[in-house]
Amino acid sequence: MLAVLYNNLSIISLVLYALILLIAGWFFYSKRLSVKLAQIFVLLVIVFLFLQAGFLTFLQYFSFKSTPPGMYLLPPYQPITYFLSYVWLHFWAGPVAAVGFSLVSGFAAWVLNYLRGERFFEKEEIFLLALAGLTSGWPNFLMYLGLAIILMILVNFGNLIIYRDSQYRLPSGLFIIAAALIILIFGDYLAPYLGIGQFKI
Repeated sequence: MLAVLYNNLSIISLVLYALILLIAGWFFYSKRLSVKLAQIFVLLVIVFLFLQAGFLTFLQYFSFKSTPPGMYLLPPYQPITYFLSYVWLHFWAGPVAAVGFSLVSGFAAWVLNYLRGERFFEKEEIFLLALAGLTSGWPNFLMYLGLAIILMILVNFGNLIIYRDSQYRLPSGLFIIAAALIILIFGDYLAPYLGIGQFKI
């Protein structure tokens, strides 16, 4: 029962994240993405991540409680810290890591951008960076970050060769969204081949 609900929830979250990324990408491409709207997208994903973790915690508790083996993993047979450690490892650590690394990467991008006179990112793109990291999850966040950087380098290098214009910069937001969608859909399949799974919490 729990496995079925978990799989369904995974599908729902994948569809939701894909929709949010596509909508954010469309607003960005049409130059209608404001900083406030980008912040709303980020907050939506953070709220959903923690609601999902809370819901899975609730389901896990009642799953343990309703089965003879599982009930012995709860008080009074085991201290409540055992259950809390279990749900932290399985449901909470990943979202917390994703939020932490996404916010840190967004802040690092903001600092770098500020120090370089806002040459690298538009303000909205910094929030897109955090949004994409959140939807990628941990540890797929590492693949997303690498892919986004590679795409930006390749396309801008191609632009330099073709148009010979070192001042023109294609919007980073396009690569951020593209990389996030690729990792969102294929990340779990690529992780074992790239050795990313070893970083899973």
